[in-house]
Amino acid sequence: MKNTQLKPLIRISDHPVSYWGLRLVCSKGHADGGNYYGNVSKSGKGPQGVIALKNTAIVNIAVQGGNFNGLEGYAEGPSWTGGGKDYVGKVPFKSAKDAFRYLEKYFRLCACPEALASLLEYGIDFIPPCV
Repeated sequence: MKNTQLKPLIRISDHPVSYWGLRLVCSKGHADGGNYYGNVSKSGKGPQGVIALKNTAIVNIAVQGGNFNGLEGYAEGPSWTGGGKDYVGKVPFKSAKDAFRYLEKYFRLCACPEALASLLEYGIDFIPPCV
């Protein structure tokens, strides 16, 4: 069994319409860690459950034996939610819940205060609040 303390911590922030940010700190925008790891799409203007990641997250998954780039549906570039030039690729999952279940295999997850209600709205009730 893997030591979960070795998994990096992702703090999930909320965007009112299109995505949850995967961050180092609970903040908005690029300040203090921005979407350091990437994002997970909501169903606002496009499909729900697309994980778009930056290289840091993809490398963390690979170090733990995963292969994000090898997942079915993988495509290079950011998802429809956007992201800077540093977004490497994206994978569509059946739902946002499935996307977060995938991420929790490789990361410890916690929800920033403003993201809790939104996550629950999508049936994501397994991510604890950030302390």
